[in-house]
Amino acid sequence: MSLERNHEDSSEVSFSDWNNFQPVAVSGSSLRHCEQLKMFCAYNLVYQLKMPENSRCQTHRTPNVEVKEIQVFDPYAILGLEPGALDSEIKKNYRRLSIQYHPDKNPDPEANKYFVEFITKAYQALTDPISRENYEKYGHPDGRQGFQMGIALPQFLLDIDGASGGILLLWIVGICILLPLVIAVIYLSRSAKYTGNYVMHQTLSAYYYFMKPSLAPSKVMEVFIKAAEYMESPVRRTDDEPLHKLFMSVRSELNLDLKNIKQEQAKFWKQHPALVK
Repeated sequence: MSLERNHEDSSEVSFSDWNNFQPVAVSGSSLRHCEQLKMFCAYNLVYQLKMPENSRCQTHRTPNVEVKEIQVFDPYAILGLEPGALDSEIKKNYRRLSIQYHPDKNPDPEANKYFVEFITKAYQALTDPISRENYEKYGHPDGRQGFQMGIALPQFLLDIDGASGGILLLWIVGICILLPLVIAVIYLSRSAKYTGNYVMHQTLSAYYYFMKPSLAPSKVMEVFIKAAEYMESPVRRTDDEPLHKLFMSVRSELNLDLKNIKQEQAKFWKQHPALVK
């Protein structure tokens, strides 16, 4: 199903005339005629049934206008021609489209934009030698086309009363400078403290100093508990009672100040296990 104008063609096209479109079944020449209509007003939208694959359009809807943006520049499709059309056919279709879209014939700004950016360039690409060479090499009569790349950012970085630049700078500094610096500091501090097997260097030094070939078996446990990892072991609540019993059994040998027994007991709980004998 398509749409076809229900009155005769005129030399001047007015967008208000297209309000009288009526849905009818079309075929043959009428269908080809509908395929060649590329108007931009919301009142003259034409459903195209047999558009060539390389000239498909993507439609972006605005409140009052429907704009068709051609993704691939195809001068033949823009002028409503088959590939390899003769020069006479190119000029004929260009004149016909000029009557419809030329600013002198049609005051609509979207029609003017389409005429300048698409119809004129398509005609140049098929008639002007330089434009045709650029089209064959780069796919566009103006030559190589640049492109833009963007970075998706959260909305709150863009709508904060002009302060988005400073916030974006802080994000860049934090992610690109501070975060790698913090990771490097943590890694270096752990590397200076632990070996590749996650054993503390202080523990290896203690074992190297105390472990001797002549070490008596009764002294092995005393050397073993000198591991520095014990210093970092947290005191659990379940350890309160065993530590209290241990404190009561050894306090006579520790020369404690009995007047400040609670402070002495707290210090005892924080001691290195190797000091408790």
